[in-house]
Amino acid sequence: MLHPGVIAGSRNTLSLGLTPVTSGRVFQRAAETTSGPVLLSGTYTGDAPQAVEAQVLLSSNNATVVDWTALTGPAPSDGTWSGSISAPQGPVGSGAVGSKVISDSYYVKVRSANGHAVGVTGETTFYVGRWAVCYGQSNMAKFSTLASSPATAAVGTGYYNGNFVSVPAANGIRNFLNSLVAVDGIPSAAINYAIVGQSIANLSKGAANTYYNNLAAAIAAIGHDAETILWHQGEGDVTTAEATYIAALSQLHADICAETGRTTAQMPLLMAGLLSTTGTSYTEAGWDAQQRTLMDCAAEFGGLTDVHYSHSNLDAVRFQGTLTASISGTTLTATAVGGQSLGVGYVITGSGVAANTRITAFGTGNGSTGTYTVNNSQTVSSEAMASIDSLHMDAAAQGRAGQRYARTVTTLATETSGYPNFHITGSSVINDTTTTITVAHSMGTDIAPASGITGFEASENNGVTWVSCSGVRTDATTITLTHASIGANSARKIRYLYGMQGTIDTTTIVGESGGDFAVPLDPSAGNISPTPLSVVPVPTFQSVQQTTGSGTAWSKTGISVGAAAAGLKTVIIGIEYPGNTQTVTVCQIVPNSGSSSNATKIVEQTGNPSLAIFQGEVAAACTSIDVNITYSSAIFTTQRVGVWTVPSADFNSTTPVDSDKARATTATSVSVSISTSAGGFIIAIGTIPTTAVGTYANCTEAFGSRYAVNTDPRILGMDASNTGDATNTSVVQIDSTLSGTCVVAAASWR
Repeated sequence: MLHPGVIAGSRNTLSLGLTPVTSGRVFQRAAETTSGPVLLSGTYTGDAPQAVEAQVLLSSNNATVVDWTALTGPAPSDGTWSGSISAPQGPVGSGAVGSKVISDSYYVKVRSANGHAVGVTGETTFYVGRWAVCYGQSNMAKFSTLASSPATAAVGTGYYNGNFVSVPAANGIRNFLNSLVAVDGIPSAAINYAIVGQSIANLSKGAANTYYNNLAAAIAAIGHDAETILWHQGEGDVTTAEATYIAALSQLHADICAETGRTTAQMPLLMAGLLSTTGTSYTEAGWDAQQRTLMDCAAEFGGLTDVHYSHSNLDAVRFQGTLTASISGTTLTATAVGGQSLGVGYVITGSGVAANTRITAFGTGNGSTGTYTVNNSQTVSSEAMASIDSLHMDAAAQGRAGQRYARTVTTLATETSGYPNFHITGSSVINDTTTTITVAHSMGTDIAPASGITGFEASENNGVTWVSCSGVRTDATTITLTHASIGANSARKIRYLYGMQGTIDTTTIVGESGGDFAVPLDPSAGNISPTPLSVVPVPTFQSVQQTTGSGTAWSKTGISVGAAAAGLKTVIIGIEYPGNTQTVTVCQIVPNSGSSSNATKIVEQTGNPSLAIFQGEVAAACTSIDVNITYSSAIFTTQRVGVWTVPSADFNSTTPVDSDKARATTATSVSVSISTSAGGFIIAIGTIPTTAVGTYANCTEAFGSRYAVNTDPRILGMDASNTGDATNTSVVQIDSTLSGTCVVAAASWR
């Protein structure tokens, strides 16, 4: 419809008409700017106008947004005119981020430049903002069709499907566009030209079909411009090599951008992971490999610079329909079908239906009533059943996908913080039955649920065989997995949500909490190689020897420290001596190979009797040492020296973790509490009264008695233990059958 205006006063009367802008249309803002061209056209009669000028105004109060400006475009001729005027994006909505609302719109006036008489006032309203291009396979096609109580389309949102229309009543597309507007208040619109069941090759430019050409025509129709691509595809390429797929996606991205005149940086492509499936044409390994391929396409995983992985869809519930049916053997007879057509791979559930029953072939039915072959032989009388789609998410999941895509758009634009995904960043072997997983948050701050986490598997042979794991939240970034006892070396592998996950329980997978909305942990899509357990430092007991000497100087020569080794040896020396106020001032180690050195005192309990633990280091070639001990004052009798060695390279740190000492008189026990770890050890020495029989108690691992003689005092169990309970604490307790003086000293390393 044309809206004519007449300019009087010229020799030839000029009549100007304006072709109405489609009401509610969104014009794309120009690349890297906050304004965009509003495309206008019309007709004239009489003398051709020198130019056509336009004015942009607010609908609410007629305020001028852009004053009279000559249109950019060809000169009017042959009774028609066309051109564009640049207008700022908007009208921009107001309100808090996340709840902005657009409450206004634009309209235009046009006039001839000949005499500046007003020609036409536009009767329709429009916006300037952004367009998104949706493309891919069936789950993207359903992004604009599946509906379950979808939200009302926000003001300032639009859609094109061959015509400029209102946003379809579908959860995915409405949540996407509404979420964009809610964050920044910028008008937003989309086209969706996804095609069911197609490979990336069939969706690419130059394919022997019209799919890409139809997309290109739609981009031209909305103004030859858009700024984001949403891509959900991959189900049709589970047998395509990763390198081939990435190259094809890169070319497709470049081709779509070329339709708009933008670079790939100015028009990023956002993609999402596959959901679970029971499709009979897929394999577990193929589906998992395609998940990995999709992730590897994205910049976040070292892929294409302007392709971004938006989110996982493995928490998506697949679409469900209803049917009335009976089953006899492996034949299902459907007498009523609702909600969706039946298909091969669809899961059938019902009160009398065997678990994991799936349709494997059509009989007389082809989606509707009729017979179908199922995998499980059974007898079920006619009853109400449900059909679970083998491949497609339901409307609620589409809505979550729309919200997640929008969050990726606004985070790329730095309008929000955090992407709607989080990843596994590391893993460590703790012991034969425990592995930890480390995650990196993006939008949230914590892990949920706190317990009952499923979906993880562990292997001890590089993925040949697997065992299931149960997981609990350890802290905000750590999951601790418990599994069957398997090797703790580099052959251990971990994987998460492997393969098709046809029977996935979406309530137990790992989610991220603390953000604006919940998102699932990305699948591992391949095997994770945990950091293997370091070599556990194990002390080797060498001997306990009595010293000789007098006064303050005592020694023991020729104490074996084992055969020559490949690296330095840490030597730990325990000393029991009959003192009162005396202390050990020097404990010198004289090796048979290398230089002498003074050992470091770790802990000392003075009194009668007294205990001390020292630590030193000798060269790899050393096989025996002399120990020279100097006391602060004279000692009246011999002492006992116990020696252990540990390869220095096996320590996480040669600095002791903890040490403690204790004495109890007129007692039958004494104890100390020592901080340890599952990858560490403690050395403890102790004494009990004469002739008493004593034991070490309350230790995670029992200590043996290395040296015991019927003298006063009796030294018990100069020994070491690799230990550590759930709290990384060990209690070393000495029990005696007689009441008297009991002494203990201990130190730990890892």
